[in-house]
Amino acid sequence: MSSARRHKTKAKKGPKPLQSGGSVAAKPVEIAPPPLLPPIAPEDAVWEIGTATFEADAECPLMPVWPWGGHRNWAYDLVRFIRPPVIAELGVHWGTSLFAFAQAVKDANLASRMIGVDTWRGDNHTGPYGTEVLGTVQKIADTWFPRQKFDFHPMTFDEALPLVADESVDLMHIDGFHTYEAVEHDFETWLPKLAPEGIILLHDVDQSTGYGSAKFWNDLLKKHPGFAFTHSWGLGVVFPKGDRWLRALERNGIADKISLYTYRAQFERSQIELRDTGKMAVERLDAMESMGSMIRDRDSEITFLKSMVSERDASIAQRGAELDSLRVHAGEVSSQLAHHKSRLEATEAVVAELRPIADRVPGLETTITELITRAEGAETSLASTQSELAATIVRVGELESLLASTAATLAQSRSEVATLQATIASLNVAIDILRARLRESEQTQITMSADMQAMFVRITSQTRETDELRTLLARSSAMNEATKDQLQQLSADVEMLALRVEQLERLEIERERKGEKPAAKRAAAKQVVSSARKPAR
Repeated sequence: MSSARRHKTKAKKGPKPLQSGGSVAAKPVEIAPPPLLPPIAPEDAVWEIGTATFEADAECPLMPVWPWGGHRNWAYDLVRFIRPPVIAELGVHWGTSLFAFAQAVKDANLASRMIGVDTWRGDNHTGPYGTEVLGTVQKIADTWFPRQKFDFHPMTFDEALPLVADESVDLMHIDGFHTYEAVEHDFETWLPKLAPEGIILLHDVDQSTGYGSAKFWNDLLKKHPGFAFTHSWGLGVVFPKGDRWLRALERNGIADKISLYTYRAQFERSQIELRDTGKMAVERLDAMESMGSMIRDRDSEITFLKSMVSERDASIAQRGAELDSLRVHAGEVSSQLAHHKSRLEATEAVVAELRPIADRVPGLETTITELITRAEGAETSLASTQSELAATIVRVGELESLLASTAATLAQSRSEVATLQATIASLNVAIDILRARLRESEQTQITMSADMQAMFVRITSQTRETDELRTLLARSSAMNEATKDQLQQLSADVEMLALRVEQLERLEIERERKGEKPAAKRAAAKQVVSSARKPAR
């Protein structure tokens, strides 16, 4: 698709075209190129089915799968068939179509000049792009087609009109903006540039595109003769200034060739898809192998985690038993604490009872002091027991937190295991789908190979019949020439005989004057001349 539109880019009028080609690096030994083929008349053209290697693919490997890629083989053979002195393309973009023409010009050693018009800035259909596209186009022309003649005009179609002479373009390709009005405008404004008996190609004419260019093509066929390919977005071929080339194509079996090139494009596309599908399958299998390795590693990790969980469970059980033991011990300590507290209270009660007595009985002070010491010891023991109880409670809390964390880790591990199992199941489904697509692609390739073989057999048979008819025609022409020579010789003999008869008549007349009468002989001679002069049937 093109980016060149008249209403988008306002470049200065009449800029100098970018020249490409013609400069070849110096080499130690320069081999002179073969002489260029001259133009050919439609009546003398013979269609040949070629097998091209499109060298531009080295710079743009995606050209075979771009929208114009399916028409390259037909365009290559068309250029070799008509040998156009001037080719003009409106809407170059990356040059998929232009370099297909250029490949034919190079391989057939033609003197064609190629004109490319495009803003190389993008439009609403292609989207905007930068100068790298024009740079790539220029690089392809300089690298792969140094001897071919290119004129690149980075401007809109309307701005390039003054740069191209009227009736100078023999093959024109229009691939601009695809609305009805835009295609109609491009066709009408560039039609005066087309030479008598010139051919115009229009891309994106198939109804499935939904473009206005498809509707314009249907209306155009009501005015001018032409035909179209439906694959690769559709390519229309129209003859608006004479149909000599159309009749030449019909003599060379264009109806069968439309089917042939359609099947060929579909076959090549299926091969590309099969190759890409196989590559994707290999990449997917590699990814699956990597995933399998990851899964095996994860399985080992899961096994390790399970063993850790088992050990943790055993540790938790052990800690639980210890916790239960600590709880029992805490109960016992609490009981002891209560017992000591009751004893302390009893002791304090005894001390309270004995204090009045101590005032009266000094000897009891020692006993009271001992009791107080024992009470303080009981309080110290109680405080120590309370500290142990607090430490036990903290330890119990830590064990409970550890137990909760271990349970969460175990749940996460089980979730990861479930996710991995689901991923494995999804990968197995994807493998089955890829295998089914591979089988389907292989079957399609087999079917298309059979169709192509049948088509080639049919074309070979028709070519053989055409050669036989040409041989018969040549023999008939030779016999006609021989018959013409014989008639000319016979006519000369008759003229000579007529002269001799006239001489005899003069002699007879002289003899009659002298008295002789050979009338019978003269009548016989006249009858011979008359019968010789009768036209042959």
